[in-house]
Amino acid sequence: MNAGFTGRRHPNSLLLAEAEQVERASSELIRLLTLHGYGLAMPPLADGEDAVHDDLTPQVAKLYDSIDEQAVARLCYRGQALATADGDDLQEREILQVGAELFGGDELAAAIEIASVAMRLLGKVGVADLHLTIGHSGLLKHLAERILPAEPRWVYEVLKSKDVASVLERCRPSKADAKLLEHVVRMRGEPKLEAWFKPLHQDKKFPREFKRQLQAVVAALRAQDASVSIDVAGAVGNYYHSSISFAFLSGFSIIGYGGNYRTAAGHRACGFSVNARKFVGCIKKQAEPRRFAACARYHDPAWRAAVARYVDKGWRMTLYANRRAMPAHETHVLAKNAKGGWSIERR
Repeated sequence: MNAGFTGRRHPNSLLLAEAEQVERASSELIRLLTLHGYGLAMPPLADGEDAVHDDLTPQVAKLYDSIDEQAVARLCYRGQALATADGDDLQEREILQVGAELFGGDELAAAIEIASVAMRLLGKVGVADLHLTIGHSGLLKHLAERILPAEPRWVYEVLKSKDVASVLERCRPSKADAKLLEHVVRMRGEPKLEAWFKPLHQDKKFPREFKRQLQAVVAALRAQDASVSIDVAGAVGNYYHSSISFAFLSGFSIIGYGGNYRTAAGHRACGFSVNARKFVGCIKKQAEPRRFAACARYHDPAWRAAVARYVDKGWRMTLYANRRAMPAHETHVLAKNAKGGWSIERR
């Protein structure tokens, strides 16, 4: 393929600069995770005759559960997934999921580690305007089970989108509970935890550790000068998350989620994952490599040696069928020199 490729693009495909941006950033994220002590795992896209997975996190958790001797373990992964969603927007449904999981550790310490590592490394790979919003899946689950014990998951999913009206219409809660729901979805922005939790703590059955967990994570992240805010209901991830949860944003775009959960075998875990396809447009512009154009002459040993020499120095080659096919913007061309070798000439 040459730089003049103009073939029809499939709606969910990434080509040239976009594909390179996603591949470079996702590969670098995995490399940095392994340097931080997260061993690489390769979860399957599907198990046997099952459908393609919509989330690879449970598959990585299965790998941990299969370990005979349970201990603290850190794993990272990258793979394709297909999100469950209505409509035909494959661009939104197709996921290149990159993430990391910490298994078997203390719940709060794991949340702080995962949030810290994720924010640092997403910044290192060039994600622009990076921001962390902290939620609490445990708090939302507690309310969902209180409002509709028969179908708490439905309430949880609806409250994620701040649609309190639908919950009120279906569940007909007491005035006190309805007021509580309205209050929780407004617990967002700059942390005001003392004021926010005062109405919640009027109920003696309400878990007191929720506020303490949020305070600890916010303090730890702000100590690293990370951009952090609270969105108790809006920053919760999947229903399997159990307490602290995260949403990772680049500007106004959510690129991933994370948080505490339990594996199928009941082991403590915390992790994060991002959809690397959403890196398009979110990654800070990198310095372009030097480029040169050439006509394919792989049968010529001297030509091959010259190409290898320049490419090894970081130059990027664009191949054309012949010199006539090269557009005018190609100013650096690999050409035969007076000594019979090949070198880059400026034209």
